[in-house]
Amino acid sequence: MIAEFGVLWGKVWRFIVSGVLGNVLGYCLYLLLLYWSAPYPLTVSICYALGML
Repeated sequence: MIAEFGVLWGKVWRFIVSGVLGNVLGYCLYLLLLYWSAPYPLTVSICYALGML
């Protein structure tokens, strides 16, 4: 029972870390593209597509 909890907690932790990291990188890319004067619809589309990957 305790071993199963450890495996589950590892998966939850990995899910949280990858979610936070993905959001931070996506937002940084979004700001960078806007800083480079990319059109807003293109910027949102690129960030959305990369977020789905």
